[in-house]
Amino acid sequence: MNALAPGFIEDTPFHDTFTTAESKAETIQGIPMGRAGTPADVATATLWLADPATSFVSGAVIDINGAQFFG
Repeated sequence: MNALAPGFIEDTPFHDTFTTAESKAETIQGIPMGRAGTPADVATATLWLADPATSFVSGAVIDINGAQFFG
């Protein structure tokens, strides 16, 4: 079993509901890659993990957070 662990993904209902424009900007400043994640970032990781070429990947947690969190 594998898992996807998205961080701050902009333009999603979750973050639109629970953050203000000011807190979004502050969060983005704390992301080493310098931007918020996008739904496409999550979709790309999902497609990679669903690809038959990765069928032997097991027990992985794929962090999709622009290096905001490690581990």
